[in-house]
Amino acid sequence: MEFNLLTNGADFYGVHDPLWYVTECIPYLLVGALPFFGLGLIRYVSDEINKKNDLHLIIVLVLFLAILSLPAHKEDRMLMPVWPILVLLTTYGLVNMKSSKFKKLLIILTLVTNVALFSFMGIHHNRAAFSIFDTLRA
Repeated sequence: MEFNLLTNGADFYGVHDPLWYVTECIPYLLVGALPFFGLGLIRYVSDEINKKNDLHLIIVLVLFLAILSLPAHKEDRMLMPVWPILVLLTTYGLVNMKSSKFKKLLIILTLVTNVALFSFMGIHHNRAAFSIFDTLRA
């Protein structure tokens, strides 16, 4: 704790702006499912307010993100404890879509986007490390 928060030692490994988790990390992790997450978040909040229930899930998510945003050094792996909440809200948005045509279109678009991105990341991204080893072996 002292190294990360008091002496800012983790800043050596990179720093990000305070809203990094919201503006970059969550969209990066959800990739093509981001529209479902947005819809699920809005729908869940409105449903819970209409039922006069507490928003415990949203409060936990917001507090966790606020606490994680305090140190300047941020990593996407830090969101693992709230990953189930993100997936739950994404699923809530998918299940509660009204139009089945629009839902099918978004699902197909999500699959195509994910397959394209995963193919690129698996084949071409960070290829330099493999090329260097090939060169060193020769």
